[in-house]
Amino acid sequence: MTTVYLHIGFPKTGTSAIQNFFRKNSGELRRNKVLYPDSGLTDYAGQAGLAFAAKKKAKRPFDILKKEVTDSQCEKCVISSEYFFMLEPKKVAFLADQMKCFDMKIVVYLRRQDERIESGYLQVLRDSNFRFNGDIEAYIKFLNNHPRRTDYYEFLKPWVKSFGKSNIFIKLYGEEKGPDKLVPGFLKVCNIPNLHLFVPDTENVNLAFKPIVNSLLQKINKVPMSPHIHLKIVECFNFISKHVIGYGNVKSHKLLAEARREQIIEQYKNSNSKVAKEYLNKDNGLFE
Repeated sequence: MTTVYLHIGFPKTGTSAIQNFFRKNSGELRRNKVLYPDSGLTDYAGQAGLAFAAKKKAKRPFDILKKEVTDSQCEKCVISSEYFFMLEPKKVAFLADQMKCFDMKIVVYLRRQDERIESGYLQVLRDSNFRFNGDIEAYIKFLNNHPRRTDYYEFLKPWVKSFGKSNIFIKLYGEEKGPDKLVPGFLKVCNIPNLHLFVPDTENVNLAFKPIVNSLLQKINKVPMSPHIHLKIVECFNFISKHVIGYGNVKSHKLLAEARREQIIEQYKNSNSKVAKEYLNKDNGLFE
């Protein structure tokens, strides 16, 4: 039975770096009996097509995946997309049913909520489908209306119910931040050896724009336009940032005052403590 490592996010925890590594090394990985499948593969978020199929309860994409895995004769398969994290409990159950022919392992990266909120806010400004145009407090309100996106203990419940607690592997983004730790750490979880054979990923992805660029994006997002046009605008800003004004960083935006940050940390303290004790055997808190 093929073991499938399903990497479900969260967003802003190095998902793009992991996906870029697997895309660049898919040939060498396959020679090592590890498949990074074409089924559901996109240019922007790994195998997001499979996450969308689960959301729609579409069986055909999973039939195609099963055939690809079988034909590959690989012992392991890695599927990665941050879009899996948005699946509601019934869709998680559907996904588990479609994948029951595999030995499933779920890999999820968690990041302290205040940092995730800051980084996530800057990302949704440049998302050509979302095109968020509010301030960070509006984004926090949006997240509060979707509590499983920040309450990690509640988020894990349907995944545990469908796949079993022993098959859930939690990684802390703060402990493995940076390409020299992130990818090797992920490969270790997946029991993939021979790291020295693979091409390291030196490409910087999802670099933050400077505050003035994000301020412009926030205003542009209020103007009706197609996702295609918005994407071209973001590409222009990316070119200007890369070749003219340089990139920024999350801290330079000063999105959260220290008091607000402490408030957010306190809000999720109980949930994080439960995750730490029940999943990570930590008694001193999830991110300490």
